[in-house]
Amino acid sequence: MKHRISNSLTLILLLALLLACLPEKCAAQPASGPWTLEDCLLYGLSNHPSLRQADGSIESARAGLGVTRAGIGTQLSAQGSFNRQGQDYSKAARSRIGGAGDYLTDSTSESLTARKVITDFGQTAARLRALSKDLQAASTDKLWTEIQLAAQIKSALLTALKSRSLLAVQQENLQAFKAHLEQVKGFVEVGSRPPYDVTKAEVDVANANVSLIGSESNLRNALSQLRKVVGFNGEMAVGKPSTASLPDALPLDVGSLMDEAQGRPDLQSARIQIEASRARVESARNGRKPTLSSSANYSWNGTTTPLDRGWAFGLSLNAPIFDGKATDFSVRQAKGNVQVSEARHDQLILALRNDIETAVTGIIDSRKRFEATTVLLQQASETLNLAEGRYEAGVGSAIELSDARNSYAGAQGSHYAAYFDTLIALANLDRVLGRFPPEIKGWIAGGTE
Repeated sequence: MKHRISNSLTLILLLALLLACLPEKCAAQPASGPWTLEDCLLYGLSNHPSLRQADGSIESARAGLGVTRAGIGTQLSAQGSFNRQGQDYSKAARSRIGGAGDYLTDSTSESLTARKVITDFGQTAARLRALSKDLQAASTDKLWTEIQLAAQIKSALLTALKSRSLLAVQQENLQAFKAHLEQVKGFVEVGSRPPYDVTKAEVDVANANVSLIGSESNLRNALSQLRKVVGFNGEMAVGKPSTASLPDALPLDVGSLMDEAQGRPDLQSARIQIEASRARVESARNGRKPTLSSSANYSWNGTTTPLDRGWAFGLSLNAPIFDGKATDFSVRQAKGNVQVSEARHDQLILALRNDIETAVTGIIDSRKRFEATTVLLQQASETLNLAEGRYEAGVGSAIELSDARNSYAGAQGSHYAAYFDTLIALANLDRVLGRFPPEIKGWIAGGTE
C-alpha cells in the first residue's frame, strides 16, 4: 500500500515539475488557431478549476494536520494591564477629599505564561494518524482528478476532430451535388436529359445543405465541450483531422486489466479513507483518557517601581469521569463512518469490472466497425465511379447517381466515425485503468532526462 501511494505522489511531483517547466507555452496559447492535443492537455492540466479545487483540499488537509500538532506544542502567551484608581471620599476621614489629582493610584500588571501538554495518552496521536491519512487521500484524489481530466480533454478533442471530419464530408458532398447540378443543366439545355433531372439535382443540393448545417452545429457543440473540459474561456479551433492507421491492437484480457486497475488512485484513496476512519474510532475511544499538562508563569505587578515579581509552576491532570455517554456516541459515529468508507470502496470495486468490460467492448466494436467501413468505403467509391460513368454515358438515372453519391458520403462518415470512436474508446480504457494518456507519459519521460 505504501509503495502504491509513494508511486502516486511521485507521478504528481513529476507532472507538476513538467507543467512548471512549460508555463510560457500554456500562457502563450492563442485564443484562435488550431489547438493540438499537446496544447489542450498542457493548458487544461495547468489551469482547470477542478485542479485548483484539489489543491485547496490538499492545503486544507495539511493545515488541519498542523492545527492538531500545534495543540500539543508549547504555547507562550503574554498579558499586560494598566489600571488608574481615584478616591473622592474616605470613610476613615469622614470627609470629601479635595484635589482628586493627589489621590490617584496607578497600577500595572504584566505576565508571561507557558503551557505544554505533557501527554494525553494517545488522543492526539490517533487524531494525527487520521489527519495524515486525510492528507494522503487528498493527494491521491488530485492524481485521480488529473487522470480523469486528461482523459476528458483527449476525448473531447477527438470528438471535435471527428465532428470536423464529418463536416468535411458534408462540405465535399455539397460541392459534388452543386457541380452535378451545373452539369445537369447543361445536359437539359441540349436536350440529352429530361427536366426532371434538374429538379432532382436541386433537391439533392438542398438535402446536402441541410446535412451540412447539422454537421456545423455538431462541430460548434463539440468545440464548446472542448473549451469546457480544457478550462479555456475563449474561442478554440482544431486542426485538420488525420485518419492514419489505428494503433496496434492491445491485449484486452479483462482479468489482467482488473489486476492493473487495482492501483487506481480513487481505489487507493478509498482504502486510505478506511484507514483514516479506523484511526478516528481509536481517537474517539481515547476520549475517556486523561490529559496531563504543565504550565509556568512569571509576572510583574504593583503600583510603584520596582514592581513586585513572582513566578509559578504547576501540573494539572484532567480526567473525564462522566460525559453523558458523549464518548460512546462518538465511537458509534466513528464506526459508522468506517462502514461507509468500506462500502464506498466495495462499490468502486463492483463498478470497476463493469467499467472495464464496457471500455473493452467499445474498443472491439469500434475496431470492427472501422474494418467493415474500410471495405464499405472502397465499394461505395467504386459504385459512385460506376454511377457517374453510366450517367454521363446516358444509360444511368439521376436517382441512381444520387443514391451512389449519398452512399459514398455515408460510408465516408461511418469510416471517420469508427476511426475516432476507436481512439476515444482507447482513451476511455486508459481512464478506467487509471493511466495518463500516452502523450503525457512521453512528456514526463522527456522532462526528466
